[in-house]
Amino acid sequence: MDLLKLTFMKPADEVVQLNNDILVRMQPLLYKVKLSYEEFPRFSVIYCLNSLTQSWKHSEKIEISEILARAVADHIIAHKEIELLRSLICEDFSYQNEPEINKIIRYCNQMLNNEDDSLYVADHGKNRRALTISNEIKQFFKKNNDLNLDGFLEFRLKEYKEELREVVEYAVDEFIMDKQYQEFIALLKYFVFIQEAKIPVVHLMHKGGHEFVLFNEQMTPMDLKATEDSFKIEILDQEFNFEDLVVSTLISIAPQEIHIHTREPEVQVIQTIMQIFENRVQICEYCRQCKPILGDRMIQNQHYT
Repeated sequence: MDLLKLTFMKPADEVVQLNNDILVRMQPLLYKVKLSYEEFPRFSVIYCLNSLTQSWKHSEKIEISEILARAVADHIIAHKEIELLRSLICEDFSYQNEPEINKIIRYCNQMLNNEDDSLYVADHGKNRRALTISNEIKQFFKKNNDLNLDGFLEFRLKEYKEELREVVEYAVDEFIMDKQYQEFIALLKYFVFIQEAKIPVVHLMHKGGHEFVLFNEQMTPMDLKATEDSFKIEILDQEFNFEDLVVSTLISIAPQEIHIHTREPEVQVIQTIMQIFENRVQICEYCRQCKPILGDRMIQNQHYT
């Protein structure tokens, strides 16, 4: 009798879920396939049996193995991927601190599950990973009838695990950069905290992109370098240098209050200023002071979106 078998070392609720998922996917073929599930003390098994009197045709076995392969691939991604990521983080990158491991896993999930606009998303999307896994399972079923999932994860799926390792490596780099950034922000916050305010109020006008103009309390442009009547920066593709300059300028003049006028409050440099100066910052998206400089709110939003 034709038979394809999936073996799992420990009975678990997700194995029952997988069996049910396979059953749903096999609905069009149930006249020729019988599914059963059995639990033992140390392992559990899903059986896919031939319910016909004659043997499966080659094309039928391929079709059945494809359904099994995709169901198992989706199961691996849903229930085993976090385990694999954690193992890579701990063993290959030597992280043992649980909060740090969880942060790195969150970075991995962002890249793997389309939670941000990372360039890695297109290459490591869920469907692509499932296809990579299912293709290898289909190749396995061409020569074997019994797939032990734990052994398969341990000794096969080289391409899939290499993809996960690339994602972990990228996530670790992101984690390290973010940690360094947060440490730097904390240092600047402390410096601002111990520094006495030099002027009462400044107005930072964000004209869009990398262009800012700084005004004092009387809405007079501030002469910072004795070369211009205003503080204006336009730097393309140099966000970090630009951000550092804006932040360092504000720290050097030490205002008691910072009013940021912007139509784009989500811009990174504005978020950074809010982190450093905390309750000294007020965000304005539209007022009579910024309207002459930034224009009408609706028009401005249309311009920058």
